[in-house]
Amino acid sequence: MTSIQPNNHAVALDRGAFDVDWAEIVRLGAITALGLVFIALAGMPVGLDSRLLVDPVLSLGYLSLLWVPVIMGWLVAREVVLEGMAASSKGARDIVAGAGVGAIGGAGLTLLGLLVNNFNLRDPLVNWSPQLFDLLAFGGGSGTLFVWIVIGAALGALGGAMHVVPTKVRKAFIAAVVTTVLVAVFESFIVDVIDALDVLYEPERGLKWPTAVGLAVIAAAASYLGGGRKLGDVRRTYQETTGPAKARQTTALIGVSGILLIIIPMVTG
Repeated sequence: MTSIQPNNHAVALDRGAFDVDWAEIVRLGAITALGLVFIALAGMPVGLDSRLLVDPVLSLGYLSLLWVPVIMGWLVAREVVLEGMAASSKGARDIVAGAGVGAIGGAGLTLLGLLVNNFNLRDPLVNWSPQLFDLLAFGGGSGTLFVWIVIGAALGALGGAMHVVPTKVRKAFIAAVVTTVLVAVFESFIVDVIDALDVLYEPERGLKWPTAVGLAVIAAAASYLGGGRKLGDVRRTYQETTGPAKARQTTALIGVSGILLIIIPMVTG
């Protein structure tokens, strides 16, 4: 379901909520599960769990897992539209497809947690540990591992829904999430630069949750009311630039990206 160019002359097909490509859902769901298991066994969730983003509900460790089903849910709901063919109308089927992919991905984490709790493979897999089980089980028992299926389905459905909601709503949601995460990640830098902003944070424990909600609302409102148009203008200007000017802009972007790759790990710890 990946979109190339919509055919403006064809009438959109109205399809049922469960009229989806189940084979594609299973394929992308398996990729999601493998990706989540790889991230978990790479040690990112446990290693980053002490770095809270929003106190007390979200750590960088959990975020390293939660973004994957959203992206994969968005991907499965994209649609390839060949020339002369009609695109399918966007609706519940996109959400169902995203939920299916996310649920399979979440099932992968559930299975991993069960295996970690019952088998000792720490010799070849150094991050196969009780700490990983505790993180996947949210500090509970084996039964709580199955919550990942629900979480995965919900996040995948959210990704699929990004194709259904109006563009302004989608951009507002993305602005809210990105703003909140960036302000949380760069806590030490922001507080060092502007001392007074330390009231936004719990000391070394990330954003206070009311602050996170407030930031998300402000960012979403700013984007929805037109702030996002300037970013769109910048992107279009870059795309339309040619020749030496385009080369200079590209070099600058690569340089900034390289600097961020060095600074972000230092700031996030």
